[in-house]
Amino acid sequence: MNLPPSDIIPLPAALRKRFYEPVVILCCVPRYCIRNSVEAVTYEVDTPKSLEHTYCCFVDKLCQICDSQRGGETVTSFGVIRLGTVQYWFASNQRTAAELGAVRGYITGIFQALSGSSKSDVKLAIANPRRALYSEILTRIVRFNRGRIELYVERLSKELGICLDDIYDADGSQDENSNADDLSTIKDLAQFAQTRPGMSEDEYATQTQTLMYTLDDLFHGELETFVREKCIATQAKRGNKAAQRSVDEPLGSPWEDAYHCIGRLRSYFLAVKILLSARKYWPELFGADVQVVPLPSSRPERDPPSIRKSADRILHSMIQAQKSAGGGGGGGGGGGGEFKAYRRNTADLKAWGVDKRIQEVTHQSHFRPIVHAEVLVDDAVRRAQRQASASHSEEDEEEPLQFFREAEFGRYIGSSKPTCRLCALYFAAQGDGPRVRPPHGNVYHNWRFPDVFAGDGDEDAGQRRDAVLEKMAATLRADMWNAIRSKSVPWKAWDSNDTATNPLLARGTATAASVVDVLAVRVVLNLIEVDSELNCLLKSGLVKHE
Repeated sequence: MNLPPSDIIPLPAALRKRFYEPVVILCCVPRYCIRNSVEAVTYEVDTPKSLEHTYCCFVDKLCQICDSQRGGETVTSFGVIRLGTVQYWFASNQRTAAELGAVRGYITGIFQALSGSSKSDVKLAIANPRRALYSEILTRIVRFNRGRIELYVERLSKELGICLDDIYDADGSQDENSNADDLSTIKDLAQFAQTRPGMSEDEYATQTQTLMYTLDDLFHGELETFVREKCIATQAKRGNKAAQRSVDEPLGSPWEDAYHCIGRLRSYFLAVKILLSARKYWPELFGADVQVVPLPSSRPERDPPSIRKSADRILHSMIQAQKSAGGGGGGGGGGGGEFKAYRRNTADLKAWGVDKRIQEVTHQSHFRPIVHAEVLVDDAVRRAQRQASASHSEEDEEEPLQFFREAEFGRYIGSSKPTCRLCALYFAAQGDGPRVRPPHGNVYHNWRFPDVFAGDGDEDAGQRRDAVLEKMAATLRADMWNAIRSKSVPWKAWDSNDTATNPLLARGTATAASVVDVLAVRVVLNLIEVDSELNCLLKSGLVKHE
């Protein structure tokens, strides 16, 4: 049911200010604060095989292969719905109707290729990526994600060139020279795969896949260890933890950037194995009657919040509001502890230039809040369930709307990137929300609540929205005061969960010991979050324990 914009219940101005003021502060201080990494998720290496984790991994990978451009516009979420037939409901942060239609056609094509394959073909492709079915699906993914992949390929070629110069200048050992030969091969293939004038779509796909297959063949064992040790060495030379760099500083050394690009390219290769595994376990997900349903992106809100334009005024008003409410120094933001933090740090905030940053962030040209993709999917499901409940009668024999195998897997909404801080708070405040990907901790000011309509058949919707935002605002104020007191803020430089991802899967299996080793390295490198696809492969048995 499409409801007119005139039916939208506006957000109270005072609540809007209370919500966005701590959001804006949290968005402005990272570049001036020491960065604390988001705590890495730990592998449960003794966890038995879990189809639930394999399923969640499948939904996330489906999202990732649709996130075709850098930036946030094509971030995509999927929910697999059972409503008579299997339906894939998906949304993107900012895509037009035509672009959403292109995504639907692309995913439908992949599903048709999988559904038209025999069990034996699927099994053989899982075991051997050189099989035609594996290559066909990879070709579709590479073509659709060309805009993003080209950037990784170009950067990989550039950074590996610098890395090789580093090896040759050091007059390395025989082992180093052997690894340099393999890296040189990868660099040459990356250079050859870069887009050139007159390069056809077929040439691009062929050369990119050649690079990906070569990474699958070479980047494991000794070579992977060699590159990771180079990353650690460059960290040590800096004499500084990665968590202590400001947001404005470079993300990493050429070695770290090359490792990151290799991981991102390999994540597309791994996606094919996960899709094939889902086809093996749940053929009904790829039946002839499966529907792929695009949900429209939200309209950007173009009215900047009416908030105070200086940190001093924002913090002072919060303290006064808390005092007037009779609050103490608890999580809401404003008691004695907060007052001391305010007095102690107000000069620092001014010196950092936070006021200028606040004015930039809240300027009309930069303030375009949208509903994030996973929230769009959740909102569509909730609205459909409300409408079905309102029209339901005892004579109805229609199957109620549920998530796929909800009793077994629960309600899960996947995403191409880890959940941001505001989305995580949104789902937590709902109380009855679905499961989503673990958050990376970043706060983005261009976030908003989904529209609430007067004609939606839910008289309490506006009040529930306001209650959710009040809960979120209280937590955000506590986050803000903590950031000011500690001069630190959780921030993930690469907000994709696949940073330096999965080289240990190059041979198709990994051991529990190697997983723990990678965890240790990632803590040193401060690459922040463990790859969700590796986690679910480990738990599902696609990655083996010793």
